[in-house]
Amino acid sequence: MHFPLPEPAPSRVAQVCFRSDDPGAASLLGIPPELRNQIYEYLLVDPQSVTIGAELHDDNTISTVNDFAGSSGIIHTCRQIYHEALGILYGQNVFRFQWSVHREKVLPFPIIVADPVKTYKDWVYDVGSCLSVFRTVTIDTGVPRAAVTYDDLEIEFELHPDAYTDGTATTPTLGSLDIYWDEIASNISIKFENTKKTRRSIAYSGAKELEGLHFNFERITNVLLQLGKNDSLGLKGTRRLLQQVHVDPGGIQGTIQYRQTSHRTNVCRKFRLSEGTQTYELVPPSSPLSLLDLPTELITGIVELALTHHKVTYNFDTGITHGHGFGLLNVNKQLRKMVRPYFLSKTRFTLFLGCDTSLATKASYGVLERRIAEFFEDVYGCVSYMRYCTPIEAALCHGNKPTIILQFTTANHIQINAWDLLWTTTILPPSTTIIVRVHDCSDNVHVTTLDEIRRYALVFLEDLMDKAPPQSYWSTVEFWLNEQCLPVRATIQGEHQGSQYACGDVVDVSNMMDVTALHNAVEAREWRPYGTLDGFRSITQSTSWGHETFDDLVKCLRSLCL
Repeated sequence: MHFPLPEPAPSRVAQVCFRSDDPGAASLLGIPPELRNQIYEYLLVDPQSVTIGAELHDDNTISTVNDFAGSSGIIHTCRQIYHEALGILYGQNVFRFQWSVHREKVLPFPIIVADPVKTYKDWVYDVGSCLSVFRTVTIDTGVPRAAVTYDDLEIEFELHPDAYTDGTATTPTLGSLDIYWDEIASNISIKFENTKKTRRSIAYSGAKELEGLHFNFERITNVLLQLGKNDSLGLKGTRRLLQQVHVDPGGIQGTIQYRQTSHRTNVCRKFRLSEGTQTYELVPPSSPLSLLDLPTELITGIVELALTHHKVTYNFDTGITHGHGFGLLNVNKQLRKMVRPYFLSKTRFTLFLGCDTSLATKASYGVLERRIAEFFEDVYGCVSYMRYCTPIEAALCHGNKPTIILQFTTANHIQINAWDLLWTTTILPPSTTIIVRVHDCSDNVHVTTLDEIRRYALVFLEDLMDKAPPQSYWSTVEFWLNEQCLPVRATIQGEHQGSQYACGDVVDVSNMMDVTALHNAVEAREWRPYGTLDGFRSITQSTSWGHETFDDLVKCLRSLCL
């Protein structure tokens, strides 16, 4: 129990509580309940307030009863008396909490163990089931004084905790409000007082800021009553979001401090005592609250919900974006910076590349190629490319591969320029899905990946290189893919400008390998890193793709197929 047992125990009062075998023996339980209650009040009600302190024992702080004048041993006699007397013990006594000071032998000065609010909160929660009968609490905020002997000179000074020396001298009250918000302890009456005179004997951090401040404990008590018991500001329902509730010394106003976010300072709301209604009301913010005022965790949750099954479709040929856009990107720069990683990593991108004209003999990549060029220009020019927020950035920086659809208006003689496709998809992951779709035939759809296209193209060109004269290595080469994205035709033509070799007229090589032989060659190939590629710097260098020479194209594909 939380009250000390009298010594020696049991007392005479406790002895008469038990029934004996003698029917004529007196028993406390045998007298009327009204008389028993008077006895309980005589033994358990202290005319003075009961002081609850905190003591340090083996590095653990425990609550203790310092000055109880009653006889609490009676509540330990039997179960019935325990239940009858408990309400009087906790309901009719006034419990007082104050600063607890511990004197350490090895230190020349005392240390503060606990402030009264913390002691009160810990003790009340420790009381447990007795909390329902708990009624009156007094919290003494007077700062304790202590004396230290230094060189035979005794110096008296005040102990000041950090909570009261932060330059504002506000009173943290969230712990007290928690007691009110506990349904079991909803009837507790809390009163603040200050029994010690405040004097400044030595200088300390924050002394100037606290000089001249006077705490209005009656109003601070009123704040707790209105915000706690009456819940006038509706804070109980948002308790998990609260960091602290501070009350100014005069009790006129205060600050509600919400939990700190990971990227900025705390969100705070002011409240003030209304002169007309004498109730506390929230002070309207100087500017309306926005989405950015929410904690980062909530903003993240909103973004994740908004991105569920989110699809973005780009038609680089027509410049039209189909489907739903992501409006959170367009609010302002700060929110865009926060939500952009989620947008780029979670969104499912579909890129339409194709020709909307009737001459659908070649897929057009001009617009996408410009996006690639913009990206390369920013990377090598040390300019932030994040402003684009395109599928290219999503693929390269977040590994979010898009789906590319090559669409044609007719299935007649579909030819895909392989150089265009390979160059404009250089920075996309190998597992990027490529879909070939024909408008006039819904069943004519072929699905493959960039990795397959690159490998088949490399095997095809290496076979062609083995059969072509060495002079053609520095000549321009073009080759095309069919509707299944398989290489079917290649053309080597002319001397490349600046080359010392010449291959003469155009050499048109068709059907160099049939489909079966091409499949077998790709399957039999052991794909492993190549050795040094002479003269080849990087797959992302525009010069590697710029000349369309036979040798450059093979080196690029070998680099992509590593």
